[in-house]
Amino acid sequence: MRRVLVTAVAGLVLCGCAIGPERTAHVIDRSRIPHGLLDPSPTAPPGTAPTENVTLYFESAQGLVAVARAARRPVTLRAVVRLLARGPTVSERSAGVQSPLSTGRPITLRSLVNDVATVDLPADVTDLGGQDQIVAVAQLVYTITAYPGVDAVTVLVNGIPATVPTANGSLSAGPLRRADYAELAPR
Repeated sequence: MRRVLVTAVAGLVLCGCAIGPERTAHVIDRSRIPHGLLDPSPTAPPGTAPTENVTLYFESAQGLVAVARAARRPVTLRAVVRLLARGPTVSERSAGVQSPLSTGRPITLRSLVNDVATVDLPADVTDLGGQDQIVAVAQLVYTITAYPGVDAVTVLVNGIPATVPTANGSLSAGPLRRADYAELAPR
């Protein structure tokens, strides 16, 4: 009996190998397709989401410094603002990079209309001293205007339009541009 079964299985395997291509397509009922076979496959293996580098600006002894950070694709301006709010990494801080803008509270992108982004800062940004406040706003302006299609930034503090210092110490309600902080530009 066992010999007959082995011979039958071997015959089926050999016959299966000899089946050629079909001349026409056949529709297979979905209920006959094994479970999970029709599930969409992930575009990237788990834990390896596609990223691209974005440029953030922080403070160094020489003024602003550009730092590249990986952000998950598709990169949004909101994600860039969140990365800036986190501040420099441990290794960047040990290299002398700092950020008066980094706070424990979020910085929120409120809108992007035409080429002007409106950003809401927490109230503690107003507690910063003169030069720290200038650098904080310069970081914000340089980072946000590095994003494609954004040329200027308007600042709110706790939802209220704010007047902030530019690099020369004058106050402006914005929209703020890189030219307002040219003295701090990365070299």
